[in-house]
Amino acid sequence: MTKTYTASDPVTQLANFIEASIAYQATHPKENAALLEIVFNARTAQDIPYYKLPDEEEVPLLTALCNILENGKKQGTFSVRSVNVMAKVIQGAIGEYMLIGGPLAIAAEDYSLEVTNIIWTAMKVEGPKNA
Repeated sequence: MTKTYTASDPVTQLANFIEASIAYQATHPKENAALLEIVFNARTAQDIPYYKLPDEEEVPLLTALCNILENGKKQGTFSVRSVNVMAKVIQGAIGEYMLIGGPLAIAAEDYSLEVTNIIWTAMKVEGPKNA
């Protein structure tokens, strides 16, 4: 998050957020695999999978992402109807990186750039498109 907030404008903040998140996925594959195992296999005492429980806690990364998107929307930089939907789209693209492997494997930098370009197109972002 440090790199994300070193920038003052939402476009660079969002590009930094996406780049840093995907880089983390690429450099921490064992941790991510362990987390997936926990999320999909851990259960409550009542045998309910944890992933089916409602999220009542604030998720710091989601909050930061929504703040960046909201600021960009207020400034007229991002054309987005729903900040929450766009945040989920971005999170989905970031999370999907850890699942790409085999013949579909792609370098983190290339994936990050492509995701950023897709998001810029969706939100009609003008000007510099990468951090």
